[in-house]
Amino acid sequence: YHKRCVMRLELTLKNMLDKIESLDWKWDVYIPSNKEINDSILCLILDDDTEEDRGSDDEPIYPTSIGYKSFLSVSDLQSIKSNLLQQNSEAGLNELISAAKYYYENDAFININR
Repeated sequence: YHKRCVMRLELTLKNMLDKIESLDWKWDVYIPSNKEINDSILCLILDDDTEEDRGSDDEPIYPTSIGYKSFLSVSDLQSIKSNLLQQNSEAGLNELISAAKYYYENDAFININR
């Protein structure tokens, strides 16, 4: 029996979004349960496939054990960034954070009215 290597990264939301294209699309992102979503919150990025300890809902136990909740997948965030840049190629980090928050809260892409 070979125990898989657990993949966990901690990055601020800003740093993660800066390098979102270089992260594996299969990874999941968790955020602190009790904090406002902003550029400096610490995100936990993990590879769900390497997490052995699971709850009854088959979700990894580690994030909730340290006070984190599921946010979005890296794949979602890559799509959100792509969608945002299609609407406004000048969009910066603040717009990207707003678009990610919007997607998280509404399960839909933000629509920028110009």
